[in-house]
Amino acid sequence: MAFNKAANNLSTTGITRVLAGAGGSAGADEAEKTLIAIHKYQRSQTPDKFSFNSQWLFGLNNYDTSGLAWRMVTTVDLDSSNKSPKTTHPAMITVMKGCGDVSIHIPVTDPDNDDVKCRWTNKDNECPKIIKDKREEEKKEEIDQRKRVCGKPVQGATIDENECRYSFPVSQMVSGWYAVPITLEDHRKNVTGRLESGALSKIPLQFLLRVESKECRDINFGDYEKCHVITPGQEWSYELKVNSSVDAEIIIERPNTDFKTTPLDKEKNSRVVSWTPKESDIGKHFVLFHAVDNDGYYSNYETLTILVQNQGIKVEEPPNVLPSKSYPSILTEVTPDRNVWEITFDKAVIRPTEQKFITVQHITETDENGTVAAKYDISNKTQVKISEQHPNILIIDNPYHNLKAGSKYQLLVDAGAAKQNCFDPCTGDRCALPGSSQATWFITTPPIPDPTVECGPSSLTVYVPLAYVEGVPANALRFIDTCYAEPYNSTHYKMTTGFEECGTIAEEPTPGRLIFKNIVSDVPKAIAEGLPVTRTQRRVKINVTCEVEGISYYDVSFTPSDAMEAFAVEGKSRLNTLLKLYEDITYSREYTKEDLPTSVELKERLFFGLEAVDNTKDLQIISCTATQKQMPGCKGERYTFIEDGCPVDSTFRVEQAYSIYEKRFSIKAFRFLFYGSTEEILVKCKAAICNPGDMSSLCTQVLTKQCSDAILKAGVNDVIEDVTLPVSG
Repeated sequence: MAFNKAANNLSTTGITRVLAGAGGSAGADEAEKTLIAIHKYQRSQTPDKFSFNSQWLFGLNNYDTSGLAWRMVTTVDLDSSNKSPKTTHPAMITVMKGCGDVSIHIPVTDPDNDDVKCRWTNKDNECPKIIKDKREEEKKEEIDQRKRVCGKPVQGATIDENECRYSFPVSQMVSGWYAVPITLEDHRKNVTGRLESGALSKIPLQFLLRVESKECRDINFGDYEKCHVITPGQEWSYELKVNSSVDAEIIIERPNTDFKTTPLDKEKNSRVVSWTPKESDIGKHFVLFHAVDNDGYYSNYETLTILVQNQGIKVEEPPNVLPSKSYPSILTEVTPDRNVWEITFDKAVIRPTEQKFITVQHITETDENGTVAAKYDISNKTQVKISEQHPNILIIDNPYHNLKAGSKYQLLVDAGAAKQNCFDPCTGDRCALPGSSQATWFITTPPIPDPTVECGPSSLTVYVPLAYVEGVPANALRFIDTCYAEPYNSTHYKMTTGFEECGTIAEEPTPGRLIFKNIVSDVPKAIAEGLPVTRTQRRVKINVTCEVEGISYYDVSFTPSDAMEAFAVEGKSRLNTLLKLYEDITYSREYTKEDLPTSVELKERLFFGLEAVDNTKDLQIISCTATQKQMPGCKGERYTFIEDGCPVDSTFRVEQAYSIYEKRFSIKAFRFLFYGSTEEILVKCKAAICNPGDMSSLCTQVLTKQCSDAILKAGVNDVIEDVTLPVSG
């Protein structure tokens, strides 16, 4: 290649050492004034003499298939004290079309630690001028500007200016050669250079990209150590080993001749690169390398970064948790009074980028590993904060509402929860050194407090701890009558009633001594929507008593008088049916009057028998209803489980009976949603007593009807009988 140095294009006089070229190391030394140095390739006037001109540009696939001009410009603002950016980049890069699109990072450094940007070379003063040869001058035709090596190399190519990374859509490109013009610029904070973009210097990096139409082969260097920190005078060496199914050569691009390389060790498929830097070498240096196998297949292009500095990476002890200075500390009995918990370290911390957790685990005798009660992701700024005043403290919200009273918990801080407060000199990022160690310690919660009652002269107030009712909401707690709890503070519900309200019962054991009683209970879930009964166990039952001395209690009542004289009537009846409760399915033992009401468990199956007193009669059950036993004057809930001869409760079951005058059935025990004055339940059944063989009787209708049929109608000779039995309490 022949090139002409266009000294007449220098804007001012001066001397500079131009380090730009078609690949290789790019940079420009510090100088005193603005200086432009140009290397340019133009179309030769003697095309037949290829060895001494730039005819090879006609073989390019981009820039309209025939590059006619290639220009390299180094521009430096000499008014600023500055050292230009440097890079080590191959003059030619070969990629395999079968491996798909490529993305390659330009290893670049700046001696002044300025910000370096990389872009396509596309400014007017960076591109070759449009020229005309003699033949075209005669035709008065200008050369198409696209035939200059300038601007984006191909459609789809991109460059990340800040990351200095270029990408090519290789899978869509035609095999062959492509010219790539890139310009490096250094920018300094708070300093505006005299160049058009505010840069202090512009350095051209130009190279050739060759696309080969071959499939992809896995040729790689494994997990090699990409960055090395050494000191001046330190002997450094590193073995590069290629993994390939076919013998491959390792090609190394050295930044200067001080770097030594060994020949390929064919047994190990490796080469060693070594160097002993001097004081003048302080800064970043790059070794680019790739491999090509014996069949001409290329690997990716890789980079070693060598940072020369006066001292190596200083490894500091990572931050560690101080449980004794944290809140909660070891065996602390935590409370809801504090809004936040604080995890204290022995030095300032840096938030991890990967997920690390502070976990609160519930520990029990049967589960030593614990179940998670609360968990906070330290990498998430919304979950864990770092104290602005004390950067060694992590802050989390108090998870007390997730904890159970009277319990033991383990506080666990993951290993790596806090990173070291230092930076990796190779990348400028935070240190990739080990973080804090795992830390664990135990804490406790106070025992469950008991409910308390405050008695006034005419009312009582119950304070129910939230921990005591285990999360039962306020609107599910009530007195005997419909008076519900309400939130009082962060730890208690409050329930207030007058002595004459909410189902409160008054007793006067002795004159001048009154006792007022009520019950606080929860409302469990009904067996079906709209029904007043449940088979779910209550979670809360609190008997409330207030004793008031010094007053007497009287029921005040009156009987209104009307103008008519009362008419007295009397009547008598006889019992025609018997309702019985049996101990089990054998029906061998009947509960006696003294046994009732008996205490039963929820969902326990209860066995009933209904008999006609006259054993010559036929008997059928028309309906059965359960009611709460209430104080006089109170109306309790009612639950019908047999209606019009048909069961309406899913647990109802007909049991075997051996005579026409007896019917047997069973049902699982239930209780009413709302607690009455007692939990005693009365079962009341209505039965039809009929003459056997009477086709119009209710007994026959019950036997023959479908449960979707019309309502039953009593026959002329039928007797309808009610019978009640106290079942449970």
